[in-house]
Amino acid sequence: MMNHESDEKDSISECYDRSVLLLKNNSQSQGVIACTRSKKAAGRRYVSIFGRDASICSLGMSVSDNLQ
Repeated sequence: MMNHESDEKDSISECYDRSVLLLKNNSQSQGVIACTRSKKAAGRRYVSIFGRDASICSLGMSVSDNLQ
């Protein structure tokens, strides 16, 4: 039983770390882009700043101890 709790905490920690990294990587001087840059994303014109996505990202940034 204890191993399951430890695995769950490890999973949550990994998800948190990956989320912070994603927010950092998608932060631009003009704001937060909607998705990570890739050829496919650029082809769909999705590597832009959209108000809804930037707003949701800002909520994550505001509760993160790793982002300013």
